[in-house]
Amino acid sequence: MTSDDDRERAVQYLQALQQVLKEAPNASEITSLGEECESLITAVKAFHMEAIRFRMYNIRRQLASSEQVAPAEGMELFGNAQDALEAAGFQTK
Repeated sequence: MTSDDDRERAVQYLQALQQVLKEAPNASEITSLGEECESLITAVKAFHMEAIRFRMYNIRRQLASSEQVAPAEGMELFGNAQDALEAAGFQTK
């Protein structure tokens, strides 16, 4: 599998995460998380390393926050996206 395949796989996971967030019962409370996800997708497509690290940090922090309860599936999709990005050669932490 090439890094392009891994990068595309990461985008697919992030798009799935974004959809889960939009369909969540508390979607109006977690709009900032969805916006961060959209920005991360853009950064991944543009190969913008600094933006990827920054957005990954923000999303990780928001998913772990007790203030914004995101669907449980969100953390799994985020983890899968992180693994795919790291396999593609991006530093996410």
